Amino acid sequence: MRVELPDIYNAATTFVDENIAQGRGGKVAIYYQDQKITYQEVFENVNRTGNALRNLGVEFERRVLVILPDSPEFAYSFFGAIKIGAVAVPANTLLKPLDYEYILGDTRARIAIVSEALLPQLEAIPRERLKYLHGAGEHLQRRRGVLAVFLRQHRAAEGLCASAS
Repeated sequence: MRVELPDIYNAATTFVDENIAQGRGGKVAIYYQDQKITYQEVFENVNRTGNALRNLGVEFERRVLVILPDSPEFAYSFFGAIKIGAVAVPANTLLKPLDYEYILGDTRARIAIVSEALLPQLEAIPRERLKYLHGAGEHLQRRRGVLAVFLRQHRAAEGLCASAS
């Protein structure tokens, strides 16, 4: 069996946009704790997150480290980065600061989307050893327990990983 792929493929199109195109917007996509999140809500939050990352200066093929537990925000962040052409780099939430330091250096991620509970793991890394994420502790965007840590003095974009207004 031969599979035909387009010249430019974006997984967010397949896993997010296609569900809207197929009329599934009102159907439940994610069951999380006591929440039922529809495909339309996923679509809107993926777009909101992608646009927020763009507003933060994330460009095509730039890495975005995602350190979030299994949650709707993980899906929004992962597919939001992919949708704008960035490279989402999911990381295990059980790692230690030394591991995150290595991943940040190896991927050259300039942005990390981190759950508030895991932020101390990044804060434990001396700032002078974060070559690409330098100044990370100075700029935080808080939304529903999720933080975006980023390089340079970008102004925080509204709606980053906000699951609902």
